[in-house]
Amino acid sequence: MKKLFWIVPAVLILVIYSVLWQTKPITHTDLAVEEVRELKKISTLVIKSASAVQIASSSVESVKNEIAFDAPQNGIHLIALKDASLPAAILAETLKSIENLKKTGSFSGGELTHEFSRQNDLSDALKEASSLQNIYAKLSIYPTELNLVLDASYRVVGAVASDKYIENKGWTGLQQIYVSEVRKVELSESQIQPEDGDAMQVFKEAMNRTIMDYPATFERLKTKKSEPVYNVHWNVHNRNYSLSTMNLSEQETLEIAEKITNQYLSMSNNGMK
Repeated sequence: MKKLFWIVPAVLILVIYSVLWQTKPITHTDLAVEEVRELKKISTLVIKSASAVQIASSSVESVKNEIAFDAPQNGIHLIALKDASLPAAILAETLKSIENLKKTGSFSGGELTHEFSRQNDLSDALKEASSLQNIYAKLSIYPTELNLVLDASYRVVGAVASDKYIENKGWTGLQQIYVSEVRKVELSESQIQPEDGDAMQVFKEAMNRTIMDYPATFERLKTKKSEPVYNVHWNVHNRNYSLSTMNLSEQETLEIAEKITNQYLSMSNNGMK
C-alpha cells in the first residue's frame, strides 16, 4: 500500500488509522500492538506546532479528496502555499502560523510547544533499551551521531526510534536529547521513502534561512525564565530534520545544523542501511 507523508512546517496534518497519534513517542511495544489492529477508519488531526518529524501515514487514495497532493519522485517537495490545495480551515491556520513566524519569530507566536517536552519519555525509552547503540540497531537509517557533533561535555539523556517501521529493516526515524549543564540539544530526524510512495510537502513561505544552501525555517523563542530557545527545521535530500536548542547562541545552533548536514552528506546509500 502506498503511504502519504505530509508535513507542513506550521500546521501538521496527520492522517492516521483508527487511533489518533499519541503525544508520547511510539515505542517498539506500542508498534506491535498497533500492527495487529484492524486499521480501517481514517481520522484527521491538526496540530498547531512545528513539532519535529511527527509523521503519520495513510493510503493516497483515501485522502486525495481531502487534500490534493502530487507525490514528487524525490520524496520532499518545496512548494508555494498558493499551489497547495488545502481545506479552508487548515489554510487559515497555516497562514496564521506563517504570519506569527514573520512577526514574532516563531510559528506559535512565542509559546513553547514541543521543545524538550518529551524528555522524560525519551529518557525512559533509552533506559529500556539499555544503550544508545541498541536503539541505533533498531533503525533502517544511519542516524546522526550527535556525540560527534557536540563537544565532550554533552551526554545523551534520552532517545527513541520513531516514525515509520519497515519490516525486517527497522525504524526510519530517531529522536534524541543531549544535555550539558544548562544547555540542551534535541534532534528529530526521519527518512522519507519515495520508492514506497512516501512524500512530504514543505511551504516556501515558511523558509527564512538556509543551512548550507538547503532551505530552512529558523524560530526564536524564550522559556518563562527567559532562556533562549532556537528551532531549525530543514531537509537534506530525503532526510527531514528538526533541531531545538536551549541556552545556546543563534550562531552555535546554526553551526550544529551545518555539522548535522555534513554528517548526512558523508553517509553511504543516501542515509539508508
